[in-house]
Amino acid sequence: MGRRNRHSGESPFDKVQTPYFKWGLTRFRADCILTLGGGSITDACKLSALLLENLASPIKREDIPPLINPMNKTPPEHVKQPTCPMIFVPTTLSAGEYHSHAGCLDIEARTKKQFSYPGMVPRWIICDAELAARTPQWVWLSTGTPLHLLAPRLTAL
Repeated sequence: MGRRNRHSGESPFDKVQTPYFKWGLTRFRADCILTLGGGSITDACKLSALLLENLASPIKREDIPPLINPMNKTPPEHVKQPTCPMIFVPTTLSAGEYHSHAGCLDIEARTKKQFSYPGMVPRWIICDAELAARTPQWVWLSTGTPLHLLAPRLTAL
């Protein structure tokens, strides 16, 4: 069992590699991936599950681009779908847990790359009102549709 606290906003490639290795996804072949949080950690875990099926460790930065697949595009045939079950417990309004794509920030290129594969849908989503009630107000006000629509545009600046 592994654990990572305080995943930053967005999901840079280097941060995605951290859960991929430190959480024991490769070394111990995790039984599942469980998240508690918002869209950034959800995206990082979806991408980690994709990496688990397709790349040997250690991951090199140049190994990731062949997996990039924008939304509404047919996935490349050479890419294996994630099989590690994912369980997401959302605490924000990002709604990233409800779809089959993830974004990953390429800091060097200053762009966000998209990875969209049917196998990146979680097996379970647990919505807990009591847990969500403990989310700080500033988090609620900074997530959801209005700011979520602006975030990619602000990141691009």
